[in-house]
Amino acid sequence: MSKELFWTDTHAHLEFFGSDGHVEEIVDRAFENGVKRIITIGDSLESSQHGVKVSERYDHVYAAVGIHPHEGRLVNPEVIAELRELAQSPKVVAIGEIGLDYYRDHCTPSEQRNAFTEQVKLAKELDLPIIIHDREADFDVFEILDNESFPLSKALLHCFSGSAETATLALERGFHLSFSGTVTFGKSTELKDVAMEAPLDRIMIETDSPFLAPEPYRGRTNEPSLLPAVGECIAEARGMTPEEFSVATSNSASAFFGLPAVN
Repeated sequence: MSKELFWTDTHAHLEFFGSDGHVEEIVDRAFENGVKRIITIGDSLESSQHGVKVSERYDHVYAAVGIHPHEGRLVNPEVIAELRELAQSPKVVAIGEIGLDYYRDHCTPSEQRNAFTEQVKLAKELDLPIIIHDREADFDVFEILDNESFPLSKALLHCFSGSAETATLALERGFHLSFSGTVTFGKSTELKDVAMEAPLDRIMIETDSPFLAPEPYRGRTNEPSLLPAVGECIAEARGMTPEEFSVATSNSASAFFGLPAVN
């Protein structure tokens, strides 16, 4: 007898969907499509506040709070204090989306490194895992986490799109990896191989909605209800049923974020 579908979207930006009524439609549609848990991600102080409010409205929605590297210049002691206060909600399960992005130049590398460091310190203080945005900044991400003695088993590289070499290095160091709709793209053969070969208890899946809609939905607004397309792609590559893979990745998320295990 197959297991029930139980997908967990570990990275969605629900604030992008506008009004409370529209967010409710998005959350309900996801649940009906087997996405039983959603983590809505903060990338600014405002979106973090929004995420906490949404998570407290729905039993199956959780929140992460943090400042994206594009907004790194805004991180100061007052902002860190606000994030600390938001993280007191029992529905907050991580600090994120934080990290470094050297592909864009919205903030200087120095501003980004300072913002990332201060939020890593906050996560360590609160004993929360971190959700990392890493774009063309692998070395500095690793160095900052080493300098802060952050436990790498509590670090998640979100929307992983790096090489097999980077994946091997990250996994050897203890990181978890999360895969988005990019793994379904026709040219993403190396990324699909990484998702196929990584230890099952170290991988998760996400939509990063409203961005990066998976095949066959590319070109439309992404949302959590489309997560099964990501999971089914990796499940097929690994020789698993969608039911098996949904439960396995949800249990990876449970262990990482401190959520109830899936039977």
